[in-house]
Amino acid sequence: LLCVDYGINRIHNLDDATKVQAENDRLVNLGKSLTSFNAIDVGIFICTPRLFDALRLSQEEGDESLSGGIRILARNGEMATFDIGEASWQDVDTIADVRRAEKLLLHSTRSKNDGVIAKNINRRISNMVTKWLVKTPITPNQISFLNLIFSILVAWIIAGGTPLNTILGGLFFQLASIFDGCDGEVAVLKMRESMTGALFDTTADHLSYMAFIIGVTFGAFHVTHNKLIFIIAGGMLVFLVFALKLGLQYINKKGSGSFKELDSAIADLNHEHQKVWYLRFFGSIHNLGRRDMFSFVSFLILLTGNIVLYYWMMMGAVFLMCSGISLSAASMLYKSSGFHPMRSLRRNGSFHRHRWVRPKMELQPEKEIIGDSSNSECY
Repeated sequence: LLCVDYGINRIHNLDDATKVQAENDRLVNLGKSLTSFNAIDVGIFICTPRLFDALRLSQEEGDESLSGGIRILARNGEMATFDIGEASWQDVDTIADVRRAEKLLLHSTRSKNDGVIAKNINRRISNMVTKWLVKTPITPNQISFLNLIFSILVAWIIAGGTPLNTILGGLFFQLASIFDGCDGEVAVLKMRESMTGALFDTTADHLSYMAFIIGVTFGAFHVTHNKLIFIIAGGMLVFLVFALKLGLQYINKKGSGSFKELDSAIADLNHEHQKVWYLRFFGSIHNLGRRDMFSFVSFLILLTGNIVLYYWMMMGAVFLMCSGISLSAASMLYKSSGFHPMRSLRRNGSFHRHRWVRPKMELQPEKEIIGDSSNSECY
């Protein structure tokens, strides 16, 4: 069996590639000098000891290459092909090939679900940092932890409330958003992806959010000296915890540790057959709640140096974000399992019973019950 790539237009150096002529998943011919071909050999074979017989026969014919033995098998109709589809591969023979392979690996860390800012700004910078990080012993979880510490430092800076603190806080908050992508990229490249790691990253992200909200609150208070600032922020933090609890329940039900699962699900709620107006609304604006977009817009507003203006805009954004997560997650949980977040107390005399299942009873004909009381069941 020979693995082949039919995406000829994706091949970087076609002149050096081993061309393949295949028909109906059978290998017809291969070689670097073929003029008629429809696929490229990716260098992956699955062979039986019959290959050694073919190699000996190829040597007798004056061709001592591996391709010569494969051509013998193909001539006898003993070589099949397997299409690798959209899988990535790179033939590495030169320094230029090494650089291209590194570029392809870094590109593989990007997701089709990346937001506009992440795709066009954040990933370009985080990939450069990740290219250096993968050459060190650092783990993805260590990167998540270090970024959390950095985010707490950002919160401490912006808590000063001065225009300089506000501008620096906005700049560092955007940098934290960029570095937030490095842990996932390193996990992909080092093949250390796990549900535990994704959950740790999700937890660190939201702790960073909370620290930043607290920092902005103190910064706004230092300017206004209005205690209402703390009351509103406290209420928003409680609302945020409630929303995150529902979001975590949803992603746990889906067997994931990342809020990207919830993000995609909320986006899918915005379709032409959606009859619930608020689900359609939050599905349409979900991109504004992504960390890359939220951080970038925050950075632009904080460049004004006006911490009070940002505080009120942030409170509005957090309220919308929490409302969207809560209503969307609760709706999807209820639809999939009948879970309802507001029914923690039942009117049947049982407290804190989250789910009550009525036992099934099969009613028997009256004659059968009267005739044989031993068959009756008590519930």
